[in-house]
Amino acid sequence: STLASAGYEVSAGVLNHGDQDFDTAASMEIDLVSAPPFSAIGPAEKAELYRLCGEADVIVLVAVNVGPGNCANIEAAASFLGKKPVLFFNPDKNLKKLDHTDGKATSLYDAIVARAPEVADIDGLFEELERACGMRE
Repeated sequence: STLASAGYEVSAGVLNHGDQDFDTAASMEIDLVSAPPFSAIGPAEKAELYRLCGEADVIVLVAVNVGPGNCANIEAAASFLGKKPVLFFNPDKNLKKLDHTDGKATSLYDAIVARAPEVADIDGLFEELERACGMRE
């Protein structure tokens, strides 16, 4: 990942075995929460997700396709708003096409955008990360 290459310690949310994001994170030895393919996030995965989020200095939420199986990743990020810096990396700026939850994901994304910086490119992400990490020191 670009963040890991830049020296940031990176962890990931819940990723499903067999998905490209899981394979990429695992190959880079990034801490992640694994779930079986095509499954919803269960209680054990959710607890581990919240533990990783709690340990993070900054939460970076990346706009991705969201279905019922991975909506808990966004819920977790939203739950940390106001408790620690949350950044929303949204290069495409079109959330509706990513929402496969009948609007639940869009509502969560909207709540996050209302309270967290939204960035559309990697330079903006690095600027916000530097700002957020500076606030934490």
